Amino acid sequence: MSRAQSVLAVSALAAILVAVVPLHASDPVGAYTIVEKVVLAPNPTAPTTAQIFGVFSFAVPRNKDFTQPWPPGSFGTANTGDVYAAVQKGYLFYSCPAGRETACRAEWNDLGAVAGKGDVVGFGTRWAMTGRVRQASEAPANPDVYPLNVGVVKMGIHAGTTMQNRSQYPDLIAALQAASRSK
Repeated sequence: MSRAQSVLAVSALAAILVAVVPLHASDPVGAYTIVEKVVLAPNPTAPTTAQIFGVFSFAVPRNKDFTQPWPPGSFGTANTGDVYAAVQKGYLFYSCPAGRETACRAEWNDLGAVAGKGDVVGFGTRWAMTGRVRQASEAPANPDVYPLNVGVVKMGIHAGTTMQNRSQYPDLIAALQAASRSK
């Protein structure tokens, strides 16, 4: 075998190994939730705001070397920075970003479609998540701008793939389910 053939064989073997080894990308989702109900207002067919009731865990912003102390009650993988904050119960209050109303309303409808089913879904973007969890007794005022990103995704499914990794955050799933069952 010539030197050129040896180099080609080693390169081909390396390419095969890279293709076979599973790669773990970081989690782009801004918040995971179990949605209890969605209230679209003032008109459900052309809403300008949405109240999303349920339990939520927001992505914790990362620093460059993942050395920050994570908040108490966090879930995820600190060595990759894929960490989500403690679960909170209440509602989010959103308006659509200007010029993106159609996509925004589609996502609100997707969230409404999973409401009450107990599914863990994600939405928004880890890198620019907006919103705050409000207490159920708090009147809706001053909506946050809805964070469009990858759409509404089932826990563990990203970028339109069908790869399941529900065990990536088993503790987060359990906490969301427990909080959803509590009064």
